[in-house]
Amino acid sequence: MGSDRNIQIAAALSVNRYSLEQAVKECSVKIKSQIKTGVIDFCLVFFSLPKISLDLPGEIKRILNPASIAGISSPYLIYNGEILKYGIIIIGFSGINPVVYSLTNIDQQTSAEIEENSRKALKGVLRHKMFSLMLFSNTAVNNNALIEGSQRMLGKSFPILGVSAARKNFTALQPLLTNYQIHNSYLLKNSAVNAIFRNPTIDYHYSIRHGFNPIGKTAYITEKEKNVIKTINGIPAASFYLRYFESNDSPKAADLREKLFMLYPLGIETADSQKILIRRPIRITPDKSLVLSGGIPSDRVRIMISTRQSLISAAGESAETAMQKVNNPKIAIVFDSVSRFKILGAEYKKELLELKSKLGNIPYAGILSHCQLALLESAEPRGSMYVQEHNICTLVIGEHKNARYFFKK
Repeated sequence: MGSDRNIQIAAALSVNRYSLEQAVKECSVKIKSQIKTGVIDFCLVFFSLPKISLDLPGEIKRILNPASIAGISSPYLIYNGEILKYGIIIIGFSGINPVVYSLTNIDQQTSAEIEENSRKALKGVLRHKMFSLMLFSNTAVNNNALIEGSQRMLGKSFPILGVSAARKNFTALQPLLTNYQIHNSYLLKNSAVNAIFRNPTIDYHYSIRHGFNPIGKTAYITEKEKNVIKTINGIPAASFYLRYFESNDSPKAADLREKLFMLYPLGIETADSQKILIRRPIRITPDKSLVLSGGIPSDRVRIMISTRQSLISAAGESAETAMQKVNNPKIAIVFDSVSRFKILGAEYKKELLELKSKLGNIPYAGILSHCQLALLESAEPRGSMYVQEHNICTLVIGEHKNARYFFKK
């Protein structure tokens, strides 16, 4: 269940595209050179391969022999200051052995089904739960059942950090491409893999920032349905939005519309916090409604704007805040919105360097994400969970000072 050993964490990257076995072995050598016990309890895996192989989980199990594995694919990997299109990142944990379970066909499950299936998987192990890391398919992005079922099972304010991988080509009208999840020996899709961390020796914190600021006055959504805003201040939502940039009939506005959606998203002022939730318009309907990328938790809305420097600074704030909250930090896991990557362009390297400056000597690894599922700004248990985008999230994991080890294998 846990461990009476000190916590040791090691991260490794292989960019070998041609031999899956050699890539895993390369990571294994690096991990085992840093974990002195030689025992790997849990592996967290991020991967982007030219051809997805069903053998990947089995190779990790065979070579590293962890008790459990959780992983997710993404077209873009982050590793110690680099952005990579191909590779395998394996983070090995010794002295940390979370409970890992999976939910399949999550685009079709109701919240009651997700709650019940989670309850069955976690029967008898919930007493010591601390936080959850959920890796989920982008098919579930607009399915509120995942949030509702998870919250009913784990608690409304229980710290869940979820992530869905980026799409390969970021266009609002492109169908979501398949991404994959790993649960132990299985390669899955259309699933959510959840790792419940419960060792009392773990110290952790995650912090989320976006770097956008509102322009103009607060407006009010006067008609909405699910993730569609029909009217704002009594006029069609698209007319309200586009008047900030071009007239509705402008060809230039139509050509640049998708870019506008990314650069100037909407900000929803949440009901249980003074913070703003970013929502990107996906498309405009014939009746000039705005279809958003996620739910609409309140009726107060703003137009948002950022600068490259504000995005870079937000990344630094995310890392710095998480680091300040954690004793003996050992690893940082970073989930960064692909939209931020697209906005920053060639300056994205500056964001990675900003992260490094705040994280110091600890390794960091992660992916570019389509969205995150989390409490609004940090892991502190208050408020509600939301599907979030345009954000960067930094999770730092460390070890409590003078830790006592309560769990035995």
